[in-house]
Amino acid sequence: MQVTTQVTLTPISYPSGLADELVAVQFSYEQGSRTITGHWVVLRIGDLVSTIVYTAPDGIDGAVIESIVTVAAQKMRAIDLP
Repeated sequence: MQVTTQVTLTPISYPSGLADELVAVQFSYEQGSRTITGHWVVLRIGDLVSTIVYTAPDGIDGAVIESIVTVAAQKMRAIDLP
């Protein structure tokens, strides 16, 4: 038996200058009678790359995920690689 799930990806944008490179999509898919949504963000600062996946049972709060991405970028900038 093969089970398939259709995932919808919609590009989203964040403020410029947040990272050297940043790609983000909102994803959604059906799970039983529920629609699951979230954001998938990949950011690069210098030689560091991070992936953030955010979902919330009561819906996406854009301000919350933007603050998470902003804090991640700040912490990545603070790392001093040899």
